[in-house]
Amino acid sequence: MDLPFYLDCALVVMLGLCLGSFATAVTYRELNDLSWIMPSAKDHAKEQAVPTYRSACPSCHHTLSFLDLFPVFSWLFLRGRCRYCQAKIGVMYPLIEVLCLCACLALFFVHGLSITSLLMMVSVPFLIALCVVDFKRMILPNLLVAIVGGLGALVIGCDVFFGGVAAMEALLRALSAILYAGFALLMGVSVSFVLKKDALGMGDVKFFAVAGLWLGGAALPAFCILSGLSGIVLGGVWQRITGSQLFPFGPALILSLYILWLFDGSFLTVFM
Repeated sequence: MDLPFYLDCALVVMLGLCLGSFATAVTYRELNDLSWIMPSAKDHAKEQAVPTYRSACPSCHHTLSFLDLFPVFSWLFLRGRCRYCQAKIGVMYPLIEVLCLCACLALFFVHGLSITSLLMMVSVPFLIALCVVDFKRMILPNLLVAIVGGLGALVIGCDVFFGGVAAMEALLRALSAILYAGFALLMGVSVSFVLKKDALGMGDVKFFAVAGLWLGGAALPAFCILSGLSGIVLGGVWQRITGSQLFPFGPALILSLYILWLFDGSFLTVFM
């Protein structure tokens, strides 16, 4: 391991922490129905008219400074409390930042630094936000799903223009989104008919389409099997923690997509 590797690793650490901080902001705003792109008058009212719409304490609404926003370390230094009103700051936020950092580092160790791996890392905060929101509200916000899908389409475009991938191959990969969504819709309708209740939400179907853009048609069997296994594990943990029979399937889909990113096709060989 030479010096450039360690420099790249340090760069990914900084990027992962910044993306983690962004993930906490997106998660908080999505959970509280606040826009994180184009704030409206309604959003300002919810935030008690914070003029700059910058990050602020949820309790006292004091605008946070750089020292309050440094990922993980600010929370540790402030002992999990707001500097201004001493209100407790949930441990969920530093955990999201650490998770985002670890996810980015894992992608770097597997794929190195490339256009594709960087776009995967940029997708990570949106995937984490989707997981948290689905666990708490049982929905996958359309905007976040669309962003991850857009990044997947961007990867396909980069493969054509910079990676030498044939246009027909790229088109087939893009059409995989329809294959995945169609399969998910058919599966959801069939299972719902048998169980006499909704088995798969439209948000899950849309995420299937997003997975198709990232993985391609050949990965559909592996994605389905891995999603089922992940759903069983996460569902069991969810039921034990909450006691609820109703389990959001989105996190299982998101985890499966990320695992297949890490294995980069080698995982497919096991199933094929």
